[in-house]
Amino acid sequence: MKIKNAAPIPTPPPAAGQAERTSKGQKAQKAYAKSATAPTVPTRTDRVEVSDTGRAMQVAAAALKQTSQVRADKVAALKARINDGTYQVSGEDIAERMLADDLLG
Repeated sequence: MKIKNAAPIPTPPPAAGQAERTSKGQKAQKAYAKSATAPTVPTRTDRVEVSDTGRAMQVAAAALKQTSQVRADKVAALKARINDGTYQVSGEDIAERMLADDLLG
């Protein structure tokens, strides 16, 4: 469903006294901005501190980027064994590795 935008609603003109106050306020702001004694806003700086763990993670991430994520030789050998039907894994090996991963993690 698409809603079409209605015509813009006109805003009423300011009251006579309000327009006069706005004009005076704008003049005062301009004069204040031009004055040499205008207060300066202190600059605020943010700081970030990286923990030792964070630094270690950065080093590890950089090392991972430099290494290949896929060991093509091992993948090719496994594909060949699967296609030949000679690749078999015992259920006990799988269970042992799952438990080892769970205990380490």
